[in-house]
Amino acid sequence: MLSEMIITPLSLKNTYYGKAISIKDNECFPYTFEKHWIKFPTETDMSIPSGAGAIISTPSDLVQFADALFSGKLVSSRSLEVMKDVKGNFGMGLFKFPFNEKFGYGHEGGIDDSGP
Repeated sequence: MLSEMIITPLSLKNTYYGKAISIKDNECFPYTFEKHWIKFPTETDMSIPSGAGAIISTPSDLVQFADALFSGKLVSSRSLEVMKDVKGNFGMGLFKFPFNEKFGYGHEGGIDDSGP
């Protein structure tokens, strides 16, 4: 479904359903900074988040995806508005992020602890 509905129609070359992280496939392990140290959390098995976070991509493919999403090529404008609706810290996929006087919508990429 991911391939037929998103990857193929948008010609995303470096987007796929995740698996165990592979350095040889040019993938990296997740990390955070904690008190001047890099912390590597336990890798999440992609069968856990499934469609809620098991998609691997590159910045270039993400720009193509975002362009398609916000220009109405993937979902209706009504569905996009629902995706942008956040109540408390919970929403339907997109969070509002400030950028100087403007803002953008997105997701910070976390699987186990999502939110702005």
